[in-house]
Amino acid sequence: MIGDSQNRGQDIFQRDIEQTFRIRRSSVTSVISNLETSGYVQRCSVQNDARLKKLTLTEKGWEARQSFFDILNDFEQTLQSEFTEAEYKKLLEMLVRIETKLCDCREKK
Repeated sequence: MIGDSQNRGQDIFQRDIEQTFRIRRSSVTSVISNLETSGYVQRCSVQNDARLKKLTLTEKGWEARQSFFDILNDFEQTLQSEFTEAEYKKLLEMLVRIETKLCDCREKK
């Protein structure tokens, strides 16, 4: 999420993560602090409001993100090789339906 926002030239803040994933502030603070301590993200002041700290990936964070996507792509290729083209297409359709249903359920809460 942080890397995607950076790629689009948008700032992302802790509250964005809290709202997107519906997670308590204390939980997000803990995760971000751990990521910062580990060198994956940094908090940077915003020019027009010193109280706000935007989140950015460090070089180590970008490398971890790329590694994650490489692993994800490898897994997808392995998974796809186990199905015929028609089966794989049907699988993706069903996964989209499941995702839609999960989002609907989350919005009702």
